[in-house]
Amino acid sequence: EVPAGIAEAVREVWASLWERRAFDEREYYNVDQRAVAMGVLVHPAFKSERVNGVAISRDILEPQRSDRRYVNVQIGEALVTNPAPGISSEQFTYAPGGFSEFEYHARSSFSPNMPLMSPGETAFLACNLDAIHNYLRPLLDPERESPWFAIDIEFKLMGPERRLVIKQARPYSFGGDVPSEWCDF
Repeated sequence: EVPAGIAEAVREVWASLWERRAFDEREYYNVDQRAVAMGVLVHPAFKSERVNGVAISRDILEPQRSDRRYVNVQIGEALVTNPAPGISSEQFTYAPGGFSEFEYHARSSFSPNMPLMSPGETAFLACNLDAIHNYLRPLLDPERESPWFAIDIEFKLMGPERRLVIKQARPYSFGGDVPSEWCDF
């Protein structure tokens, strides 16, 4: 039997699909209201996070750049997507390959002079992100109809060894059409 508190939390999350804010956001981004579904992910709590973040398998700042990955990361358990006022997360794009390229767009308030991830950690993250992207694309876009297909993962670097843990993966939406004059690399 599921404890009452957990059952109520699952009901609350499940019902949030049709809250006004969620409905309005889907409407704003031209998401077909009839095509949405809700899922609830239940996983253990993570302790000893050294870094937490999200990574997208395409550069969200320049979506035509499928050769770059976008990473938004923060130290420890500090919030990445909705940080407290005055707190910034580290945001960068990364182009894997022989001459790996980093372009920082913002630095973490907690580490303004030093990147939160090493080049090796970032390369390993990108390798895993690409593997997830390549696995999910045939399942989610089998006809390759979406030229802007991307995967969004939530990840953590755990413990003193900074072991990569991928918490979840989902399709990333650019919210409507990407301008047609952009070309894919």
